[in-house]
Order: sequence, then C-alpha cells, then structure tokens
Amino acid sequence: MILQDYLFVIVYLVLLVVMSLVISRYSLKLRGLNNNIKDSEYVIQSIITELRNRAKAQDNRLLDHEVKIEILELKVGKQLSKRYDIVSQNDTEQVSDVVKDDNKEITYSRQLTDTELKVLTYLKEKDYSVRELQLVINRTREHTARILQKLNVDGLIERSERRPYRYRKSNI
Repeated sequence: MILQDYLFVIVYLVLLVVMSLVISRYSLKLRGLNNNIKDSEYVIQSIITELRNRAKAQDNRLLDHEVKIEILELKVGKQLSKRYDIVSQNDTEQVSDVVKDDNKEITYSRQLTDTELKVLTYLKEKDYSVRELQLVINRTREHTARILQKLNVDGLIERSERRPYRYRKSNI
C-alpha cells in the first residue's frame, strides 16, 4: 500500500505541476490581452479626441460661412433697398394707378398695403424670387410668400411655371 500511496502522491504532484503551468500560461495570455485592451482603449480615445477636434473645426467653419452669408445678404439687401429709396412716393402712387388703368377696370375687395405697393414697385423693374424680395422688403419668407400669393390671385403679378418661382408684374 505504500507504493500506491507514493504513486498517488506522485500523480497528484504531477497534476499539480501541470495545472500550475497551465494556469501560469493562461495568466500570461490574460495579461497580454489586458495590455491589448489598454492599447485599444488608448487608440479609441485618440480617435474620439481627433473626431471631436475635427467636429469643432467644422462647426467653426460653418459659423464663419453663416456669418459671411449674413454679411452678403445684408449687402444685397442694402443695395436693393437703395433702389427702392430712389423711387419716390409719387412713383408708388403711379404704380397703383397704372395697375388700375390701361382701359381695364379691376375691382379689389381690399385696398393694397404699403408693402404690396413696395413689392409692385420692385416687380416693375425686374423679376424676383421670394428670397430676393424677402431681402429687399425686409420681411420673413412666409410673409413675402403670402403677399405674392395675394397679388397673384388679384392678377397684379404673374408667377413663372418653373422652380424656383420668379414673379413679375402682370401685363394688365
């Protein structure tokens, strides 16, 4: 029985050594994987930081472009406003008279507003889009579109068939 006990102890010790080797090998692999994870985290953090910096740069560029667009819109609006300022009050009244004359009688269910007269004055000079008129008369796009719709329904102006729509004074 002593031989069996020794054999059992030897087998037990061999198994213990083998298990220790397996555990140490897997612990080395786990350390390597842990280092790879830390390296990956560093790379991911670097990528995220770079993307954030690029997004901030893009935001700044967009803001710069928006400011430039606003400046250009103001310049265009000022130039178009100068044109309107040249037109006198008498000329505006003549526009409404011309619309009502030419051997055709037009009955309105409402009186034209100052803004509508202003729009008619501009349209007498050239064709405009809603956006261009919006800048000239300094109103919102919706307000400008409503004015143009009313004038179109009244037959005072005409709208082009193609987009973007352009408006011109009607040949009444």
